[in-house]
Formats: sequence, structure tokens, C-alpha cells
Amino acid sequence: MKYLFLLAVMAVACNTTSQQPAKDITKTDSTALLPRPSAKGILAMYEELPGFDTLNLGTVERDTLGQMTGKYKGRWLDSAYSRMLPVVLTNGIYPNEENDFTGFYACYKFPINERLTGLLTRTPGEYDISVLSLLYYDHDADSVGYAFDLLHDWGDAGDAVSYNTWLIRNQQSVDAWMAVNSIWEEAGDSVYNSNTIYFKADLAARTLDTAYKNKPEWAETFKYLIGEKTYEVPDSTYVNKHTISE
Repeated sequence: MKYLFLLAVMAVACNTTSQQPAKDITKTDSTALLPRPSAKGILAMYEELPGFDTLNLGTVERDTLGQMTGKYKGRWLDSAYSRMLPVVLTNGIYPNEENDFTGFYACYKFPINERLTGLLTRTPGEYDISVLSLLYYDHDADSVGYAFDLLHDWGDAGDAVSYNTWLIRNQQSVDAWMAVNSIWEEAGDSVYNSNTIYFKADLAARTLDTAYKNKPEWAETFKYLIGEKTYEVPDSTYVNKHTISE
């Protein structure tokens, strides 16, 4: 009798199991296997930067109406392209229309080494899209990453920042040499304070080397390596207020 009872219980269990809907693993697997769009397509938006040994990046220029102009005006990256950029830059915001305060502009591309292509990209700054950032396309990972900013000149109510950046090609990569001058006014002070710090970066490493940024001899090293005889290191203590306001 116990044996017949067990058989009956097993038959009911099997019948109940067979009535459960089968898990649709096909849909799950097919979704997981969908190919991710290649980021390589973004390269077509950038102009080829002519080959160089030493290159001064200059500035991000504006016209009399404050509109971006000159060589870093670039091509606007719409939402399809901006989704390929790192979230650290986009914050998950992908404008569908071009405007003067948000968004990203493709300027120039150049080889860093066999794996990396540098992407000079205009990105949002203090008040508008006035920063020239170094992005890079990683051919092995098929992705776009962010390294650091190369240019960012701005001023407001006595405070100002000005970049002087040079790219110098070495045997295996490209170095960036940067002199960043900051000017600011202390409360109740009759003069502006000024300070210049220096950075060196191997673009293949995608990080800034700040080990010597506050050493006086770094200024002379900067001048020597870029061969810029007319570059004058700003006064590291004070700048006359009238001169700055002109």
C-alpha cells in the first residue's frame, strides 16, 4: 500500500512539473550575444592632425560674439556618437540638439602609439564648451577613454587660468608639456596673485606627472624642451592689477 501511495505522489509531482512553462533561454541568450556597436566609427568625425615632432596647441578661440571659432571649432558629436564617450565626461547626458553650453566636438586625431589614437575633443568648461580634452581610442578594447585636459583658458571677476601646452613626439609615444598659469584676487588685496605650475605627461600613460610641478627649475626645463625662446614665466608672486584689467 505504501508503495502504491508513493507512486501516486510521484505521478502527481511529475504532472505538475510538466505543466510549468518552459524558461525562454533563447531570448536571454540572444540578448546577451547582441554585438556592441563599435566605437571605431567615431574616428571618422575627427580630422587627421598632420605629422609633427613639436606642436604648440595654441588656444580655443572665440569671435566677438563669444562663439567658438578657429581650428578647435570641431564637429558636433550627436547623441549616437556621444554615447561612445566615457560617462565621466557625459554624466549620462546625450544632447539631441547642438547648443553652446553642453555637448562635445570632434577636432583632431593623431597616433599616440600602435594601440592608441589621440582624439583632441572640445568639451564643456567653466561656462561654455571651451576645454580641449585629450580623449583616446583604444584599438584593442574598441573603446573611447578620457585622459586629461590640454587647454582651458577662462577669466571671471579677477580670476583667470591660462594653459600653454606643447606636444612633443618621442621614440615610442607623445609627451605633453603644460604650463598652467593661475591668477586670483584675495579679498581686500590691491594686487592679483599669480602662480604657474608645470606638468609633464606621456600620452600613452594617460596620466599627468606632477612630481616637479612646484620646482623652480621645472620652468627652465619647460622652456628648454619646447624651444620657445619668447615664452616668459609669469611672476610667481604678484601681478599688477592694472595690467591684468587691460
